[in-house]
Amino acid sequence: MKDFLIECSHCKKEVLASLYSRCPNCSFPIDHQIVYKAVKDLESRLNRKSTLEEIAQELDIEPAEFENIMNTYIDTFTSADFLESKALELRILEEIKNDTINTKEISSDDLLELANKISLCLDKIKGDERVIIEERYLWDTPFDEISKLSGIKEVRVIKLHKKALKKITDHFYKMMTI
Repeated sequence: MKDFLIECSHCKKEVLASLYSRCPNCSFPIDHQIVYKAVKDLESRLNRKSTLEEIAQELDIEPAEFENIMNTYIDTFTSADFLESKALELRILEEIKNDTINTKEISSDDLLELANKISLCLDKIKGDERVIIEERYLWDTPFDEISKLSGIKEVRVIKLHKKALKKITDHFYKMMTI
């Protein structure tokens, strides 16, 4: 594979592509980033979509090896993209989990299933409670800032947060026992 510096698309730090299979800073697969860079470079030169054979040639690898990289890339991208889209749910899961749920030792499929359950629980939360939960867990907004943004007194924001979190928790654990 060609030797060049590449900016990790996750942590934005430069990594020498030939030295690592994964970014040493965040463990994101380097081969995926190399493919992305090669495709962008190739298509800007060709002024059209590139073929798989052209990309493999650009990367100086065998087409079969490139196919393996692409299959891994598609699987990883789908999981990472889905997990990123479930950021709110995963942060809430971290907040409400009890001793029976250890998110550090759970498979990504199970984690996605739990995130989907949290998503169903979030559907039960409406109005100010929903806004407060989203601000708090999606944007890390402190209660005093949520108060200023919403025009609701900070004490009330804290109570609504607690009430919404209890609804989510109760609904989530009810679903877990079914």
